[in-house]
Amino acid sequence: MRHRWLAALTTTALVASLFGAAVPVAMAASSGVPGDPTITIDINDSEAGGTYEQEFVRVYDDATTSGTPVYIYVPTGAFTLDENTTVESLDPRWDWNTGDDFEPCAENEWQDYVITPEDIEYLGDQLRDQIVAVDEAHFGEMDAASADPASDSLVVLVYNVQDSFYYDCTETVYTAGYFAPEYITDAGMNVIVVDAYDWENRVGDDAAVPNLYEGVIAHELEHLLMNYSDPGELSWVDEGLADMAGFLNDYGAGGSHFTYHQVFHRETSL
Repeated sequence: MRHRWLAALTTTALVASLFGAAVPVAMAASSGVPGDPTITIDINDSEAGGTYEQEFVRVYDDATTSGTPVYIYVPTGAFTLDENTTVESLDPRWDWNTGDDFEPCAENEWQDYVITPEDIEYLGDQLRDQIVAVDEAHFGEMDAASADPASDSLVVLVYNVQDSFYYDCTETVYTAGYFAPEYITDAGMNVIVVDAYDWENRVGDDAAVPNLYEGVIAHELEHLLMNYSDPGELSWVDEGLADMAGFLNDYGAGGSHFTYHQVFHRETSL
């Protein structure tokens, strides 16, 4: 089952009816192990269907004070994306399956997916110095033996998730991140995925939408940890705790997810 964070395109509002939706995912086969310079992951297209292999390159490598290795991987060539350079699994113009009826809708929006080494370094340091420690203190530790026999490492993949927004530019939400247990059971890695959309405006304290992706990582890491400590927990409890993870990390309680429930679901809101 996959846990997704769906964010609005222009605000931090989250769509409650879809937030945390569990959908089928393909087996996350892979080659390589956490920490390798490159790894290959099977990417699932949740909108068009099907999977394809994508090579990722390691761009962050460090460890928390407690010794948990933290790695960030991006699609090979990610930092070269420009008007004339297509980067697979990052460029919104790239069509991984030209044989189906689904076509990417973006034509000149590659600028929205530019990620920089400086931003990656900052995000990795947030994981190393804060997010992993805070989430593990409240929700339990990662299980080294079942995921990665060599370590309890955490892998963050940053790419352009193929979702409804990828193929329909009138869509008002996108998948800002997700956790899928299949990465543990089938790929042998503790993996969190973060989308690259509007990266410049959604990372950092001074961004137009401050700390959105930091909050996404804290949220999805809670799902990963809960998968170890309490895998049978009810989804509404899991989602509530995942929102709490953002608050505990001082990124806010799930963006404006809390506000969304208070305004639109007063009768059933927690």
